[in-house]
Amino acid sequence: MKAESTKSEQNVKREKIEWCDMRWFNADDNSLPRVLLIGDSIVVGYSTKVQEQLDGTANVARLATSKCICDKALIKELDYAFWDYKYEVVHFNNGLHGWSFTEEDYADSFPVFFDHLKQLAKDAALIWGSSTPLRYRDNREQLDAERNPRVLARNRIAQQFLSEHNVIINDLYGLMVEHPELCTDGAHFNSDGYTIMANAVCKHILSQCQ
Repeated sequence: MKAESTKSEQNVKREKIEWCDMRWFNADDNSLPRVLLIGDSIVVGYSTKVQEQLDGTANVARLATSKCICDKALIKELDYAFWDYKYEVVHFNNGLHGWSFTEEDYADSFPVFFDHLKQLAKDAALIWGSSTPLRYRDNREQLDAERNPRVLARNRIAQQFLSEHNVIINDLYGLMVEHPELCTDGAHFNSDGYTIMANAVCKHILSQCQ
């Protein structure tokens, strides 16, 4: 079934730099279950740590991208991530990009994105990780008064939708909002911060691995 086009997809405004980072750890090993981490640059930060923690239990893959769920290009990237692999668990999020799209656009696009993901994932367990806080680059004790409320709004949209579809919620926002000292530039985290997130991600993944 082809993903439906949304109104927001007809007016995609690209960021100055668009990027996509796909990686399959232990791609030649089919003896262990494989899990897929979907997200933005935050998932780049914790994915290697997740693989290290799950070594011998599961092999990790990641799809990290600047594409917002309102961008149909993300659907194509999803298709490729699932092209040659089957996953037992998919941990997904992508809410810190696509600021040219409104929260109404986000709400309109989320069901389309989720339905396509669910079709690709088949019987995989689905875990959604909330988007992490945004702070001021030069004053990381303070949340960004303009952008962070939008993060919270997108998190609410996703959580409300997913609560009706029995998807497990991993509250990474709640986890990291208490740690401004681990934020490096307003959006990203140091090694200790990514370790905290990796611990939470692994805990949820292990609860679903058979």
